[in-house]
Amino acid sequence: MVMMALSTVVLSSIVLSSIVLSTVAGATALPGPDAPLLSQADGGGETPRPPSRRIRRADIWQEVYRQLPDLPREDQAMDQASGQTSSGTHTLVGRLIEYHNFRKGRSPISRFDWKLTLADYLGLHEPLVAAVYPGATTLRQNPMAGDVAAIATLSRQQRDQLINSLVSLYNPTIPTDFFTPLPCRRQGRTPLNPCPPPASPRMALVWTTLPWIPVAL
Repeated sequence: MVMMALSTVVLSSIVLSSIVLSTVAGATALPGPDAPLLSQADGGGETPRPPSRRIRRADIWQEVYRQLPDLPREDQAMDQASGQTSSGTHTLVGRLIEYHNFRKGRSPISRFDWKLTLADYLGLHEPLVAAVYPGATTLRQNPMAGDVAAIATLSRQQRDQLINSLVSLYNPTIPTDFFTPLPCRRQGRTPLNPCPPPASPRMALVWTTLPWIPVAL
């Protein structure tokens, strides 16, 4: 009798354990592919957000044209190898980036460095060298002269927009309104943002860590 009672108790414990394990497994099972997403209102936490859009460095020039569609493209040159128009592959902004990063080795996240590069194109800083200019060996006609002429047609506002776009794309952590200039103040003896002295028509102000530095642009 004692053995039968013990057997009954053991069997009951096994059955009870099986029921508990089945219940826990069913509660913690992963949802199937057709299961709806749980929102915060359903008590299942926040709905997963899609990953942020990432831009490859090689595609930055395309994003610049997406943001600034009025920029000249200068992409009608003939490819030296294929003999076809280089439309969509060799562009003004693409060559500008290549010249800035690889020909001059300047920082892509420095507005000051980009201003120096544009000054090169405007003939106000370092001279461009046709033999090593981007596209000189891959296009049938050296695009340097056309690029220089295209940059010269840009207004100062367009050049600033181009620089802001490039810096923001290379360093996405910078907010879009980071480059909004502060109004200068002449009141008081030590103004927070001093106004620069009047400049000649061929001078522009480059704002860096110092209050102001005049650089010809």
